[in-house]
Amino acid sequence: MFSSIKAVVRTLRALCVALVVLAASVPAGAQGTSGQLPDPLSTSDLKRLLSMYVHPTDAEMATIEALHDDYRTQFRTFRESDIEQFLAEMQKLMGTGVPTKAAVQDFTRKYERINTRIAEIDNGFFDAIGTLLGDERQVSVKRARDARARARISMGFLGQMPGVLGGSLPDVAAMAIESKLPASVMGEIQPELISYEERLTGLAREMSSAGVRMMIEMVEALEKAGYANLSEEEMMKDPERMKGMMEAVQAALAAAMKPIMDKAGAIYDTNRRTFRSVHGHLSGDEARKFRLRYVRTAYPEIGSDPASAERLIKLALRIRALDENTKSSIQAAYESWKTSDDALVDEAMKMADESRKDMAELGFNGMATGHLKLAEFSTKRAELGAKALESIKPMLGDERIKKLYERVAMDQGDMFDDTSDPEAADPNAAPPTVSVRAGALESPVANATSDSGHRRIEIASIRSLIQEIELEEGSKATAEMLHADYEKRWEESIEPYSAKVSEAQAGMWTYDATSGVPGTNAAKRDEYFNLRKEVLAKALELDEGLFRDIAGLAAEGKENLLAAAKLGRLLESNDESASTRWFGNWTESEQSVNIISVIRSSELPAEERLRMLSSIGAKAAELEQAIREARTQSLELERDLQIMSERNQALYSSGKEVDPVEAQKTGQEWMRLQSRGGQISAKRSELVRAAWESVLASSEGPVRERLQLEYDKLAYPSIFADPRAATSLIEKALEMQDLSPEQKQELQILHDRYHTEYLTYCRQMIPSKRVAQPTSGDSAEAREYWKERMAQENANSKIRFDRDERSQRAVSQLRRILSADQAGRIGGLASYDEQFNAESGSQIAIPD
Repeated sequence: MFSSIKAVVRTLRALCVALVVLAASVPAGAQGTSGQLPDPLSTSDLKRLLSMYVHPTDAEMATIEALHDDYRTQFRTFRESDIEQFLAEMQKLMGTGVPTKAAVQDFTRKYERINTRIAEIDNGFFDAIGTLLGDERQVSVKRARDARARARISMGFLGQMPGVLGGSLPDVAAMAIESKLPASVMGEIQPELISYEERLTGLAREMSSAGVRMMIEMVEALEKAGYANLSEEEMMKDPERMKGMMEAVQAALAAAMKPIMDKAGAIYDTNRRTFRSVHGHLSGDEARKFRLRYVRTAYPEIGSDPASAERLIKLALRIRALDENTKSSIQAAYESWKTSDDALVDEAMKMADESRKDMAELGFNGMATGHLKLAEFSTKRAELGAKALESIKPMLGDERIKKLYERVAMDQGDMFDDTSDPEAADPNAAPPTVSVRAGALESPVANATSDSGHRRIEIASIRSLIQEIELEEGSKATAEMLHADYEKRWEESIEPYSAKVSEAQAGMWTYDATSGVPGTNAAKRDEYFNLRKEVLAKALELDEGLFRDIAGLAAEGKENLLAAAKLGRLLESNDESASTRWFGNWTESEQSVNIISVIRSSELPAEERLRMLSSIGAKAAELEQAIREARTQSLELERDLQIMSERNQALYSSGKEVDPVEAQKTGQEWMRLQSRGGQISAKRSELVRAAWESVLASSEGPVRERLQLEYDKLAYPSIFADPRAATSLIEKALEMQDLSPEQKQELQILHDRYHTEYLTYCRQMIPSKRVAQPTSGDSAEAREYWKERMAQENANSKIRFDRDERSQRAVSQLRRILSADQAGRIGGLASYDEQFNAESGSQIAIPD
């Protein structure tokens, strides 16, 4: 949504140097280049490549890891010298508008030189592997090196260009290898796969070279049209000139992109031919699985079966209680649907290929004619699936169909490998609640909670509070009676809102079946937000009353503990609204940390915990008031974001060219709303942090460190909630009963060293300051904001890469310490590499 707003200016930059510089929507690369340059080959990608092509022994892998250490050192040296200098020069071009031809030529020379050097470092590493493994595996090593080359090419700016392979390079050979086809089939197709890989690598290189030339041709065409060195500010100030600029860019883009799209077309054709050849060697489920993998990977815009028809019918065929005639009828329905669906998907793949090839169709709203046709295809496919499911409904009955839908909702495993009877599942397992809202807008509030987000206080919380403030025996029962009265009042005054809020929210969304354009009902939208404000106010009022009543039962001197409990309640229900989550809190912060819970859950002595809670309670008033105000402000911001979303929808969903002047106004308004969200978030974070620091001021040593770690984990979950961390695996190993003394010692040393280094990496990623959000729609201010954000993200990406590498090596070391039998008894250790690749989103990863 937000990226669509910036599409006008971004399209200019995408195909000139400025996009390569700005790339505001591109995540930082592993070595902190914002995705503009290839990352070093990570341990996870290295293992993946070697397991696909080379199959080294454990001893060989240990030596290869030592070679990889040398490779990473060499890459780091290059990153911190030449690449760092290159990135600094790119930063200077930020916001300069359309660069001169001379500037682009200088940029492309340096860009190619950097990429050439990265390729040399890569190739030197693979040469060393080849020398280690000997002549008989040179072909295998070359295949791994070529796969790395293709991934490296797709990591550069070509991977960011709209319409060019979606930023990835589908590899049919890798799909075949990872599909684990029978050895006999792999033996037959191996020569063809090797030939295909060589051609694919060559085409990728040619497309990359054409892309570099394209940048120069684009700027040259704009110079001839009279738009040389035009700044962004000049474009924005003169709407008519900007429209002329758009037309010039459109024409220049179509001409300059043709060589690239020709190469892309050759890749599509090569992939299609190779897929058909491999598919021709397969039959049954193997053929079906390979086809689905190919479509999902090579054509992500087509997507998966929207009606889940295949999964549901395959599930129905596993019901053992059905007689053979019924199963035969269901199988016939499946074959009929499959034939029709495959024909529709084949047509969509051709459509996607043509759409990708024809950049002349691409408008500045980021929507090509082909994409609109693909949207129509999705509707047709959903209708086809629904029709197939309707045909088997009489054979199964409504109740059975309903249960199959519930089963699909909670189980997305491999539908081909699973042979279990779906009706043999645990009858007591509660299915998840599944809701589908057709025609939903792309909106920051689309998934907002249907009420205030403020849940009732549970009795368990009150019982903990009773114990904390040491109520006398007689008063305990009274406090529980007060809570029962609170629950009754909650049901009477709050519960009725749920249905009203849900009804208003459902009524907000409209859908024009004729035009296919979603929209909103303004009256229902206003009703929805007004109801949420009302229910929030009433909920806060009920909470206040319950705490006031319990305070009347407490002994003198417990006021601060009660204040802390009330603050904890506010922080507990202070679920960040969609507005601050979407715009105001792009980087994590302390605003959502419940500091009261951190203290309560700590393993400190009870006396120490109460002292800390009392200390916070004495200063809670300002923070409590700020949170209350922020909750209301967030709701108001959410409403304004929804209105802006409606404007944005009208601007970009018609399929027509976008008015650049209106796009400018919309973009500036988004920035202002973003700034509001940032200010709400920053104020709340500042107060939470200040309260927390007052707690830590009175603690020291291990206690302080332990408390701060818990706080940091809550404040920065994306840093600390790391599925790649090896600590739990090492700790599981330490718990094993059959370790030798030497193993125990090695594992303890590994644990202590790794854990210390891991936490150091995590803490290095915690921002030392919050980047100030732009306060207006001024483009210069926005550029400075993005510069700071990119610098912060780039710095963290380098640390995260090093941390991930350390985790990988810790796991390798763990495996070498344990015997094969011991390693096999540690859950998650065997699948660690596979899971690591899935989490890291490797460029060469093929989804299962």
